Amino acid sequence: MKTQPVTWDLTELFPSVTDPKVNQAIAAITAEVDTFEKAYRGKIINLTAEGLLKCLQDLEALDTKISDITLFASLAFSANMTLPETQALHDRVDKLEAAVGKQLAFYPLELGKLVKSKPQLIEDQVLVNYKHMLQRVHRRVEHQLSEVEEQLIIEKDQFGVNAWEELQCKWLNTRLFEITVQGEKKTLSNCEANGLLSNPDRATREMTSEGKFKCRRDNQEYDTREDYEAHCMEEHTSGW
Repeated sequence: MKTQPVTWDLTELFPSVTDPKVNQAIAAITAEVDTFEKAYRGKIINLTAEGLLKCLQDLEALDTKISDITLFASLAFSANMTLPETQALHDRVDKLEAAVGKQLAFYPLELGKLVKSKPQLIEDQVLVNYKHMLQRVHRRVEHQLSEVEEQLIIEKDQFGVNAWEELQCKWLNTRLFEITVQGEKKTLSNCEANGLLSNPDRATREMTSEGKFKCRRDNQEYDTREDYEAHCMEEHTSGW
């Protein structure tokens, strides 16, 4: 009996990648980022414990909305990187994240200055739920860069390592791999093959790894099995 392929139900986040709610969410995030910046840029250094609590809660609410759209775009893209609509949304959300990061680069810098000038805030009972986070901020103050430098790093990563990783992901998901699974020869996509790398059956895991290596060797990506395995380890540890 053949089993149906497992698919993610992402409708808890958004109905589909083309649903109007996606555009509405992106527009709402953009507006709320502007509101947050207007409310707090240049003012964090003067916040009381109560004012800082409100600032942190506002940022958490904003982060939640950003997380919903980024998670949806990422999972939809991971499920099928060859669909133009999932690629378009993933690219759009990636640009949104970079833009938000650059716009809010002032926040951690100003928060650091506040905690450094008023370390007693760390122990304030009003901020008890944020004590550990504020301690970390205090430890990192001396290592902060300027706002311009932080923005440059975000932009560099967006068009550098992040773009390269995405390009590789898109290319890999155009490849098909010939893999024998429990005696049956199958032609699988990269995502389907990756799913078998954690299969309980050792032979299936080995055949999958060997099938992926042969395909990528034939495409002249790797000369040796050792090179392939070393790169797989890098992908695993970096979270690809």
